[in-house]
Amino acid sequence: GNCKSTNKEIYTKDNIISTQTTSSIHNGSILNLCNLLFTNIKNKSIASCSDDNKIAFISGSSSLILSNYCIGHTKAVNRLACSNKFLYSVSRDLSLKQWNSDNNCVSTVDNIHTLNPSGVAVLSNDEYVVTGSRDYSVKCFNTETKQIIKEYKHSRNIVTFVDINESVNQSLIYQGSEDLCVRVWDIRSNSYLPVATINDYTYFPLCNSFDSSGNYLVTGCKGFN
Repeated sequence: GNCKSTNKEIYTKDNIISTQTTSSIHNGSILNLCNLLFTNIKNKSIASCSDDNKIAFISGSSSLILSNYCIGHTKAVNRLACSNKFLYSVSRDLSLKQWNSDNNCVSTVDNIHTLNPSGVAVLSNDEYVVTGSRDYSVKCFNTETKQIIKEYKHSRNIVTFVDINESVNQSLIYQGSEDLCVRVWDIRSNSYLPVATINDYTYFPLCNSFDSSGNYLVTGCKGFN
């Protein structure tokens, strides 16, 4: 939201067990949060990004404390994703950055898209990272060489999120679009057409998650569904 502080509600399966407020994390809207608890990025619990061009690392569990910032983007940081070792960010400055646990930027890919990037996802082993944008495209990069492995483009495909269902099939890329659908791409395939399309949305899907089995895709929309 448009705030300089954020409330973080900690959930069990059935209940909110505590609400914690960390004030003055950002000087702008918080655009995305990334859970770091199950990674090897030590002593950090959450990463947040903002239109103040910064990424904040937050530490703690029983109490949340601002740890430090990652500074390197020149425009709003839109989305975050983490592997076991690194944090990845995409920004309105059209770059993709990779950050280590010491808050250092270890690599940058510039001009990843021609319009604002709106999604990023990465395999836990850093084999490849995926980005999506308002320029109708989804791109898959080799994290070591920074070369594009695959690029998918579809008419009116204004990308709202990208994700990888690693627990079921790490070659499948899921992406939401403002043309009221979710498209699925397979990087193993020689085809540049989606292998599946989920339609019938009334409002376009903005965000997603998978259940613990990986068999169900959950999406949230601009609206009430």
